[in-house]
Amino acid sequence: MSVIVWGRDNDYKVCTPYPPEVSNGIEKIFSANKSAFQNLGRIQLGPFSPDYAEFSIDTAIMKQCQTSSGRRFAVERSIMGRSSALAKGYVWEFEGDTQSHWFAYDISTMTYLEETYSKLMKRRPKSKKRQPIVNMKGHFQMQYVIDVEKMQQTRADTGKVRNIQRRPLTQAYMPDQSYPWQSPLSSGTAMNVPVFTRSSLKRRNVAASGGAAQQTAGTLASKQQPTPPAPIAAAAAAVNQPSAPSAVKKSATKKQQGLGSSQQKGNAGEEREPLPLENKIRIVTKKLKAARPAEEVLQQYATVIKVDEENYGSNSDVDTDEETEGQENQHCSICCDKLSTPSGYGEGEASANVVVQLKRCGHKFHRLCLLEMYKATHKNESLQCPTCKLIYGEKTGICPAGVMKWTILHGASVAGYEGYDTISVSYHIEPGVQGPEHPKPGQPFFTQGFPRVGYLPDTNEGRKVLKLMIEAWRRRLMFTVGTSYTTGSSDVVTWNEIHHKTELHGNYFGHGYPDPSYLANVILELADHGVTEDCL
Repeated sequence: MSVIVWGRDNDYKVCTPYPPEVSNGIEKIFSANKSAFQNLGRIQLGPFSPDYAEFSIDTAIMKQCQTSSGRRFAVERSIMGRSSALAKGYVWEFEGDTQSHWFAYDISTMTYLEETYSKLMKRRPKSKKRQPIVNMKGHFQMQYVIDVEKMQQTRADTGKVRNIQRRPLTQAYMPDQSYPWQSPLSSGTAMNVPVFTRSSLKRRNVAASGGAAQQTAGTLASKQQPTPPAPIAAAAAAVNQPSAPSAVKKSATKKQQGLGSSQQKGNAGEEREPLPLENKIRIVTKKLKAARPAEEVLQQYATVIKVDEENYGSNSDVDTDEETEGQENQHCSICCDKLSTPSGYGEGEASANVVVQLKRCGHKFHRLCLLEMYKATHKNESLQCPTCKLIYGEKTGICPAGVMKWTILHGASVAGYEGYDTISVSYHIEPGVQGPEHPKPGQPFFTQGFPRVGYLPDTNEGRKVLKLMIEAWRRRLMFTVGTSYTTGSSDVVTWNEIHHKTELHGNYFGHGYPDPSYLANVILELADHGVTEDCL
């Protein structure tokens, strides 16, 4: 039976297989999320094997990433025929410079070696047609001659000999149940689903190399797949992924119904929070209407108080603590000076002595201080009390145009929410030019790490958070343009203090699960931006 093998390109752009435990772990996640695989963000490989603790796969661009070096290599998903070594349960390896330190050959070389070895074993021991020698130069333009009977590799130009071995695997690769159907990601992404044949092996274009035998170039397939797209193109491809065949869809649906997926049933007797109707929300930047004068906005939300002892101390809306504290001890929390003294923004003018009180929360400030604070922030005709953070009006942000998408990852649970599916939320924003609402109008802004992906448990509370996040996205509050706290880069799109869990498996970077207080905390963060259940 054919098997599914995941691998990554080496320095010579030839695919080297992951060990079965890693490949199978990736395949399980892929099988559960075929149509939404590119929205999963990063898959940490450490949980599959300790040897891969510093490696992850960025599914949006289909590349393996190394934490320490930042190096990236294309990742491929291959279907290996039953005559291949990996399908038979063997791996071909060569010995490194250190004794007993073995390295796997690339998939293409491994396939040809197995073909030669199988033919050798089928012929009579004394047959003159026995051909244990594989001249890699003749087939692959490589300076190696491999003897699959003596299990040796000889470099033609130097005569250096290395041992090779055909080692049995301790764990099998996952069998392919869907062939000849190809993965929906095999078109237009860095994923290939090649079927290796002898003719295709002979036809491949391989560059001469002075390294070890696995250091070849070019990727084999009966049909070459397109060049891996740039991150932005990959994100665009993910928006319109072709769906699986109907037979596969029906099978998956039956499986989900049989398992009682959390999307449909949840816990016994639990009434489910309905999911949002839209799963793709686009925001666009519109031409801003003329802003109302700041004085007019302030008049809508605050009451002016004359600064004399009679009017200042008799206002019945002032908190009890403030009333007993007295005029001399009250301070403006914007300038930190006493309200009994003039504002520093208009010293010497009569208006500098005017104090205003916000109508709902009752907090007091110098009128000129509050005006300057409003003018210094995004002029969206909303006002946030600097003391208690209560928002007057509807707060909107300056997030650039983009697309937010969400999908259900069936069969995938985040730690702490076992038995529930997972909601994947992705954001796609491209570089552009700053508008009049941004810090530097007319200057370019940049994006780093997009598309960005977050994960929520598919619980009632998780679904509520999803709806609140959608509302925050519509109000352009999810991201802002400024300086990145992590990289120090300026004029970049950054998170706007609404935290997301960006790790589906594990918590290697502190942005994953388990975190029992996360949903409650993010609801508070959304409320700080004026996005609450009352908005839904």
